[in-house]
Amino acid sequence: MSTGLFVQDDDVDMETNHDINKTNIPEDDEQQQQFQLEETQEKIDEDENDPVIQEIPIIMKSIPSNSDIVLLQYPGRSKNREFINQSKILGSRIKENSRVVEIDTPIDTNKFYDEQFKYNSDLENLISKQSLKGNLLKTDGYYFANVVNDQLILYPINETAQLRQSLDYIDKDTSQRKEAHHALNNQNYNGNGSGVQVVQMTVKGASDNAPRLGGALLSKKNADEEEYTNYKWHDVNNEENLKVKETLFDLSKDDLIKPLVSKTNKNEYVDLLVKEIFVE
Repeated sequence: MSTGLFVQDDDVDMETNHDINKTNIPEDDEQQQQFQLEETQEKIDEDENDPVIQEIPIIMKSIPSNSDIVLLQYPGRSKNREFINQSKILGSRIKENSRVVEIDTPIDTNKFYDEQFKYNSDLENLISKQSLKGNLLKTDGYYFANVVNDQLILYPINETAQLRQSLDYIDKDTSQRKEAHHALNNQNYNGNGSGVQVVQMTVKGASDNAPRLGGALLSKKNADEEEYTNYKWHDVNNEENLKVKETLFDLSKDDLIKPLVSKTNKNEYVDLLVKEIFVE
């Protein structure tokens, strides 16, 4: 029997359970769960509406052991200004041990010289070229790609270098002029003077044989003392360059073609994507 002030026990339990269910899941969490479900469904629908149209084989091609692919970058030059025709490379050289590369490019003396300086200077001594210099760095995992017969061919890059303007040739020219002037003064002095020369002597101890430089200073010293090895530079449209390009893009030699096969299965790939990060 119940009145307006009392209710049965069953009614109390039902109302209590209903209130507990409402308090266990806040309204914000319910909305978030619903949003996640809708977002997941949208991704599934999107994948179904975006099927795979074509699969492109990826092939890793090796290069001969006596060849290297070097990528040279020019940060201070626009990609539209290629080194061809009147701007072609005049010379190139490499220091084999310190891996320093340097190239010479022409300068248009008709446009980039001050007219007053031009008329007041010896035209034979005008600088008609500039040098670009950089350090070759070993690379791992860098490739350049080419599409051949609907196949993506990857070629490994051995070294890269960023070439920036170098003013060493100006310092060298200034030094040569000073040496020539000094030699001329010595000749005049020896011809008119007594010919007496002052010789400065130094004493070398055993400790002087120990190396005093290390790290970057020693590397720079070795690089400055090392001589360049000159290389012949072939223009883009040169016959030799075209032969090399044809050989490089030739897919008829099976010994240089390695189809790229993944050693990771699907489960391992997913684990790599969602692997847990343990914080101690």
